[in-house]
Amino acid sequence: MTVIKLPKRFNEKVAEGGRWFDITDEFDQSYGSFKCSLFDKSSASYRLAHKRWIEENKKALETDKLTGDQLAFKIFIDICLHDWKGLVDEDDKPVPFSKKAAYDLFNSEDGFWLADEVTVKASDIRNFQGNPEVEAKVDAKKSQTT
Repeated sequence: MTVIKLPKRFNEKVAEGGRWFDITDEFDQSYGSFKCSLFDKSSASYRLAHKRWIEENKKALETDKLTGDQLAFKIFIDICLHDWKGLVDEDDKPVPFSKKAAYDLFNSEDGFWLADEVTVKASDIRNFQGNPEVEAKVDAKKSQTT
């Protein structure tokens, strides 16, 4: 059998270790920063973590009545979301990161948009290159569209 050498689409170390994303809306309002690993089934580390997650949560999956979005957010939070900063409560006090706090936020009416933005960033393999040349091209392309 011939082994075909294919280019790497992303840096697996960067994808697994995660990186920080600043989330802003159309009006440049900040929604905090989130540390995420790559949320993509082409990542070997994601596939392994997902397989483990399914095994560990098999019973809960049978009994919990989660919607598709709730399940997707739960998997994302448990596997790919590692930390956040810049989130505050109604008294402007920092909210420490926890999986439960993230799940509650992402499943709230106001948090749904935020969850979508974070998962979009974590799903974009261009954000997990770890290659200065590729990252420069991505940055140049982004600056042309804004």
